[in-house]
Amino acid sequence: MAIEWHEDLATGSIEIDLQHRELFERFGKFSAAFDEGTEPQALLDLLTFLEEYAKTHFAYEEKIQERYAFPGLAGQIKSHEFFMKDIDALREKIRTDGPTHELATSLKGKMIRYLIQHLRNDDRKLGDFLREKTP
Repeated sequence: MAIEWHEDLATGSIEIDLQHRELFERFGKFSAAFDEGTEPQALLDLLTFLEEYAKTHFAYEEKIQERYAFPGLAGQIKSHEFFMKDIDALREKIRTDGPTHELATSLKGKMIRYLIQHLRNDDRKLGDFLREKTP
């Protein structure tokens, strides 16, 4: 199950869109490694790499939202926390069960759906809001 960036996911904020592309790239590397049967420790290392970038990106988005008083900030924070919980669940499953096909299908699909829905809904609203607030 691949995940690729498409322009229809763009928010209109150059920096946020660049970060989203990077997030998709990192998730793609993790997903490919999972599909290739990479050893659990290597998967956990890739997952940590993805997680650290997601944390940095979410912190950036939330800082921008605070700066411009984005009315959807609370919802964005909850959504970001939900994604990070999914990463934690994936990490735990890899540790306990190993990288099974069922795990790959279930959790990667869930994370992909989250990313696409979050970008198309929440982050697009943020992009529209920022275009109105900034020159």
